[in-house]
Amino acid sequence: MCGVGGCGTFSDGTLNLRPDVGGDLAALTGDQTEAWELVERVDRIFLEFGAPQGALLTEGPEIGELKAKSCIRWSALY
Repeated sequence: MCGVGGCGTFSDGTLNLRPDVGGDLAALTGDQTEAWELVERVDRIFLEFGAPQGALLTEGPEIGELKAKSCIRWSALY
């Protein structure tokens, strides 16, 4: 798997609940259905631990504010 939509050093924290982002989970499991079942399992775990249900915002003032805070925090570290 690659660093797209993860929590790596340069990630924006975006969580992609798809088996084809960051690698090809269907190819790794050998089965598209199993890949989606694993994605759904991960989603259930996040929900169990308090993640909000439903699609989250990707644009708007709240996102701009979070990006600005992230930039400030990142620049303060380096």
